[in-house]
Amino acid sequence: MSSKQRLFALWLGLAALQLSGTASAAATDISSTPLVVATPNAVQPNLMFVLDDSGSMGFDFMPDHVNGDSTPDPQLCRSAGATSTNSGSFSNTCCQGGDSSNACWRGAAPFGSLRGHPPFLSASFNSMAYNPAIRYTPPLNADGTSRASMTLNNTSGWTVVANDAFGIQNTGNINLLTSYPDTEWCTDISYTDCLRNDNYILPGIVNNKSYTTFHATTASGNGNKATGAPDRPGTSAQAWGPHYYNINPAEYCDNINLRNCQTTETATFKSPRPCAGATPTPTPARPHRPQAPARRCAATTTPRHATPPNSSRPGQSGFLPPRRPAPRPC
Repeated sequence: MSSKQRLFALWLGLAALQLSGTASAAATDISSTPLVVATPNAVQPNLMFVLDDSGSMGFDFMPDHVNGDSTPDPQLCRSAGATSTNSGSFSNTCCQGGDSSNACWRGAAPFGSLRGHPPFLSASFNSMAYNPAIRYTPPLNADGTSRASMTLNNTSGWTVVANDAFGIQNTGNINLLTSYPDTEWCTDISYTDCLRNDNYILPGIVNNKSYTTFHATTASGNGNKATGAPDRPGTSAQAWGPHYYNINPAEYCDNINLRNCQTTETATFKSPRPCAGATPTPTPARPHRPQAPARRCAATTTPRHATPPNSSRPGQSGFLPPRRPAPRPC
């Protein structure tokens, strides 16, 4: 390249740099009026309406760690019963047989062979679970009118309750008297000697027998439940039915990090602390107070509800899962 050619190439490069610098430093017209009070046409609509249709939208648990399967969230539910010296082991998925990638209850009632442990069915642990403290009002139609409430009269005595009041994700119904999902733990696969959880005792040992064989069943008929403190349980008879669990924490902390705690709730110590030794129990029509486990860090719970929803609780828009409490290691 001659010296003239080199000078010409250098000149083109400098000219390009100058032009680019001029473009980036161009004057910008900045509004002198706050956009929130601008005239209606000054700011054009700039909205996005986004719908999440990913698989997790069909989950019956939230957040993801509720049903951790060790990839990567840990398994948090009971795998072995309590003894006089420890609270047992907690290395089961909270949806027995399930994983963190799918819903626990699926398809038509009684929703397959997977079942939730007490933690999975507790609104204190799983925010998707039924919460008896909330009044669930019927959904609205497009014109703002209300759909029918799932009451005794509107469901033929609780025998035809919509799984999805909109009829979109699930078009089926459930008979709450015969098809409400439940779990029993048996001594072997003959499923002849079985117990169900009142407090969160099972799987575990009751009256020197090992109730560790899982069996998916429904909450109908009569049977026996494991009740009392997890480290010294007994049994009692129970008529089965739709139910949920509550956790009554034994300690309250002054911060959500649950580090500094005491046994009484105050304006300062107001964060409940569920922990290993918690005793989730479904609540019957006549609740009783179960024994607290023999540990300082323990929670007591109310017993099993053995009755279907009643008409004094209007506004239930469709079938909602039961709830049960969740002990976690302290």
